[in-house]
Amino acid sequence: MASRDYIEKALLLGVVKQKNWNLMILNHMQKKFFSFANHNLYQYIEDEVKNNNYPEFSLLQVRFGMSDQELQDCLNFDDLQGACNYLVDSYKVEFLNNRISELNEYQNEMITNPDSYIERIGQVYKDTVLLSHHTSAVDLFDGIENQLGNEKETISTGFKELDDKLKGWQRGEELVVFMGRTGQGKSWLGLKFAITAALAGENVGIYSGEMSKEQLQERIICCAKQTYTSTREEAIAFIRANKLSIKIITQKELRGRASVADIERFIVENNLTLVVVDQLSLMEDTTCKPGTPLRQQYGNISMDLFTLSSRYTLPIILLVQSNRQGGENKNGPALENIAESDAVAQNATRVISMKNENGVLTLNILKNRYGDGNLVQRYDVDYGKNKYKPIQEINPQLITRKPTRSTTTSSMFRSNTTF
Repeated sequence: MASRDYIEKALLLGVVKQKNWNLMILNHMQKKFFSFANHNLYQYIEDEVKNNNYPEFSLLQVRFGMSDQELQDCLNFDDLQGACNYLVDSYKVEFLNNRISELNEYQNEMITNPDSYIERIGQVYKDTVLLSHHTSAVDLFDGIENQLGNEKETISTGFKELDDKLKGWQRGEELVVFMGRTGQGKSWLGLKFAITAALAGENVGIYSGEMSKEQLQERIICCAKQTYTSTREEAIAFIRANKLSIKIITQKELRGRASVADIERFIVENNLTLVVVDQLSLMEDTTCKPGTPLRQQYGNISMDLFTLSSRYTLPIILLVQSNRQGGENKNGPALENIAESDAVAQNATRVISMKNENGVLTLNILKNRYGDGNLVQRYDVDYGKNKYKPIQEINPQLITRKPTRSTTTSSMFRSNTTF
């Protein structure tokens, strides 16, 4: 059987002979698949190819100390694909042996700290899956006829005006970022979206980083009131009668801040179809190294949340904090006001900022991957009574005369919006 060193050299020299570095790319070959003794040979050839050059064999022979016979033997080798398969499989075997050996060193944790040991196994599994996970392109037009007359189902926002502008929340590939300063009502809006979806039969999940179950229950009762005179008893009866499916996790259940892995487990265990995350600053990026800037951590978390949305075909609504400058803007925060991270806006499918000033809530649709952006909607709002009266925007160019004194403020509002 040919030696490992011979197969590695024969593959690299064969690629140069055929001037076919694409073979390495198509087989996902990397320097780590080669033994350390041939790392420099691999790197040298790769660097030359990147400069649109395949080196001369005489140069390689002198530079890497190959005899005439060794060079000739390598150039006579012609099963380059077989060499790729052998080196990849060998690396996988070595990788698994090393990781299993590492796990064996922590066997005592199976008894003393099983949760920690399970996490180690989980990390080994993730790393191992990546070894065999390769992406292949698909034909964009394959099955395109299925799109004829196929309107994509969405989930209502709970606001007719937002549904008109946004067409509802998409089922998958949907990370909606709601941004505002502290005390503007982000959590109230999150509950409004959650209840609306639950009333439509969705399985809703809420991660609340700062409120307990009892605090959320109190807010749900407020949100469930249908009129200004509804009692708490009627609100609870309404919730029970409609058999709403809303699951929650808080820092109490998690014993700390939620990670994206916690959110994924939450989705899978409860078969969720919509998730509200309140809020980004109360999540933890477990993939980063100590000292990683918050900006990068928030970018990682938002990207991973978008991935969950795509993987499990559900919308995720992420509440985030605006920086101080965002609170000073007349109509609310802009995209650049997302605290600590531009990447959050880049990863989001929609970004909506909010500002509540003297009971007037302004929602700015700053980004909308699925339609028009730069749209504004205002409401006269009372969160505690779940009342949102849409304020009709008036185009000054259409006003031809001054309103009479009999004109009242109520004429500026459309019908009241509830669940």
